[in-house]
Amino acid sequence: MNAEPDILIIGGGMVGAALACALGGQARTVVVLERGPWPDFPPDSPPDLRVSAISLANEQALNRLGIWPRVPAERQTPYRRLATWEWLRTPWGHSLPPFQATRFTADEAGTDHLGAIVENRALQRAALEQACKTDGVTVLTDTAPEDMRFVQGRLEVRVNGFWWAPRLVVGADGALSRVRDAARIPLDAHPYDQWAMLINVTLAHPPGDETWQAFTPDGPRALLPLGSPDGVHRASLVWYDHPDAIRRWQQADGETLLHAIRAHFPPQLPALRAVEAVGAFPLVRRHAQRYWHGNTVLVGDAAHTIHPLAGQGVNLGFQDVLNLHAHLAPWLEGRTASPGSAPETYSRQRRAANLLMMRGMDVFYHGFSSRLPPLALARNVALALAHRAGPVKKQALKYALGLTAPFQPQQGSPT
Repeated sequence: MNAEPDILIIGGGMVGAALACALGGQARTVVVLERGPWPDFPPDSPPDLRVSAISLANEQALNRLGIWPRVPAERQTPYRRLATWEWLRTPWGHSLPPFQATRFTADEAGTDHLGAIVENRALQRAALEQACKTDGVTVLTDTAPEDMRFVQGRLEVRVNGFWWAPRLVVGADGALSRVRDAARIPLDAHPYDQWAMLINVTLAHPPGDETWQAFTPDGPRALLPLGSPDGVHRASLVWYDHPDAIRRWQQADGETLLHAIRAHFPPQLPALRAVEAVGAFPLVRRHAQRYWHGNTVLVGDAAHTIHPLAGQGVNLGFQDVLNLHAHLAPWLEGRTASPGSAPETYSRQRRAANLLMMRGMDVFYHGFSSRLPPLALARNVALALAHRAGPVKKQALKYALGLTAPFQPQQGSPT
């Protein structure tokens, strides 16, 4: 393809492909460049290590875009309950009962479920399939920009030997974004003194419909239930810890790691059979100083990466998609000749919202990393109050699911 598109999306991951579905089918042409191959895998292959907890609001949005129905049922695992607590142990390593676990249920939210655990590759493939079916959208896999240059406030991109100067270039190419660098958008980065290890384990029994996270001073321990495409019961475990500890356990053999998991996870851990797959990565908070420059906008990890302890990473990216689409609607529909101030408005709104979430995650990270007894007492009291907060808890839950604005007054109530 040599014709220059109106919109060039660089990066065909979950967020970039979803954006193509949102922007396509109207008056503007869209091209997606994905440097990787088409994400294909056998239908009965074991679950991939990379999974995401998709919020209910984003699940509903992806359904409206035609993406969610394309995710195979065996690759998505709805969860109806969510729990978090601080796991306390004696100096001799014995577990103490939680002072207070904060639990949320779908019944409290008035929904069928709270969200779903989905394999990233399955969601990416579903989004790319839907993008290919959307009028005006072209998807090019195994294709990356050959070069980029920022000329007179506009990013130009060379693709297959041709220089393109699209009306809008979208950087959806991940945390190490080349588009962000080429568009001269500054980045703030802060490494955490923590890594995350992802572990797929097989279980003796089904994992149930609850996802949970237990805080420790070294980092949280989490369990996410997985589907069973081949009939084997599985869960995804997330082990946050100091870099040296993660590197050490990542190199251990399966049986040694299995014993370590049993020792370093709370007693709520189900009966394990075997370790199936392991991966690890360092945690870095990154935030572009703006999401827009010239004809270029950033979405998803190209604009922001966040501590994953609340599973908000890709959910924030999908909210970027919805916000950008809403502001571009007049141009997409042909009612205006250019995007106008839409990218700048998108940048201002989404950067503020994402910064607020980042700061909230940092509060959790630093608050639960301290071993000071007064702070330990304070955070457990806070969890207890959160569990008993009644209407406030319900409103907070709906906000976490993306179903309402934070603490928004009900219609007809005084403001």
